[in-house]
Amino acid sequence: MRSVDPVIPMADSRLLQLLLLFAEHERDGRPPPGCRDARAVIAMQPSEFVQARRALLADGRLRETKKPGQTTVTTLTDAGWIAINRKPSRPHGTGPAIRTCLHCRQAFNSSGAGNRVCPRCRVLDIFHAGSIAW
Repeated sequence: MRSVDPVIPMADSRLLQLLLLFAEHERDGRPPPGCRDARAVIAMQPSEFVQARRALLADGRLRETKKPGQTTVTTLTDAGWIAINRKPSRPHGTGPAIRTCLHCRQAFNSSGAGNRVCPRCRVLDIFHAGSIAW
């Protein structure tokens, strides 16, 4: 069995919406949503619904089981439940924050992870290219 990344990229928000719809139906004990159910909640064409459902089945977030004499039942896999219950991860320390200057050790408002020297120290000659002799 191949491993599945449990986080659905935000670019695939319609896949996540469809997965949430399947989860809602499963939690309520209702049959899996069809194209009409999905179109009432998510703006998508019938062909897009089929394509999205196939994508969720292919990457292991949905599973279809069929017992003899019964209709096919579509349920979420563990990876599907993890995908809807987990926020997309963001690398730690990448955004704006209050950081300590690497030169003077004073706290300052940093604009991002690459900004580790405060504005007061940044204007010093030692932080300009070519001023340090190795």
